[in-house]
Amino acid sequence: TITSPIKVVGEYMIIENLYFDQVGAQVPYTQNGVTAHAKFISIRNNEFAGSGEVGNSSVIGINTRNHDDLVENIVLYNNEIHHFGKHDHSKENDYHAVSVGRNARHVWMLNNHTHHNGGDSIQVRFYSSAPDFTPQFIYIGGNDMHDDAENAVDLKGCLDVIVSQNKMYNYDGFAGSTNSGVPFVAHYDVPTSNYSKRVWVIANEVHDSLGGAFAVTSGPDEIYFIANNIYNIKNSAGTAKAFISWSSKNQYIVNNTIVNSDKGVDYFSGNDGPKVTIENNIFSHLTTDSYIDLSNTAY
Repeated sequence: TITSPIKVVGEYMIIENLYFDQVGAQVPYTQNGVTAHAKFISIRNNEFAGSGEVGNSSVIGINTRNHDDLVENIVLYNNEIHHFGKHDHSKENDYHAVSVGRNARHVWMLNNHTHHNGGDSIQVRFYSSAPDFTPQFIYIGGNDMHDDAENAVDLKGCLDVIVSQNKMYNYDGFAGSTNSGVPFVAHYDVPTSNYSKRVWVIANEVHDSLGGAFAVTSGPDEIYFIANNIYNIKNSAGTAKAFISWSSKNQYIVNNTIVNSDKGVDYFSGNDGPKVTIENNIFSHLTTDSYIDLSNTAY
């Protein structure tokens, strides 16, 4: 049983078969403005258990201030991360299971079970500027993510991300939030010119969420949604959408199935010259007549 946060420094390390009691891990660890070195790290087969109290942090943080020595080749495999932050709080409390940030490359999040956290199951974000590097080459696959306060996957400023074969469900959100209650969100970060780009969302199972299934807002480009199974995306107002987007760029919605939900595709307020490709999708048993709605756009 681990009761103090793990400070991960070094190379070629495995951290496994541990129970973390209300604490997490920082990869690499930063102290007094000095960032250590971390590469080729595997964190696997652990349980991270929180107290369920309101909080604002990340259980596993992967980022570095040192743009000359990237944190890279990090694998998170078969961990359970749960009840950090208050998942049913009425306001924002950003306690994320995993956070991937600036100067991070080649990060794999595989076969983990993340649930009942106050923020996102995984958030990838830049929140910086040059000479730091945007997080890149992120693989999120085979995870079971559910019942978090905000999103399963939240991409804010990142490049070359694959989100594949995950289960994402039971996202209710909190009052006053635009993007909470939506399992997958891609948008921009600080600076606003740093948005999600080249993201592939493939063969995920997404269901039972009140805000929608997939949201792309404010700038993302080259976003591909392929062969996702989407169902039971509903709320009492009948406004939940399988796909929603505004002020975004080129997107592709291909070979998806949307069943027993309120609405299908809703895109509006496009930028100059964007392109949306919607092909070979199946819509069935929608509670409204809104299958594909392209309104007030330059698409």
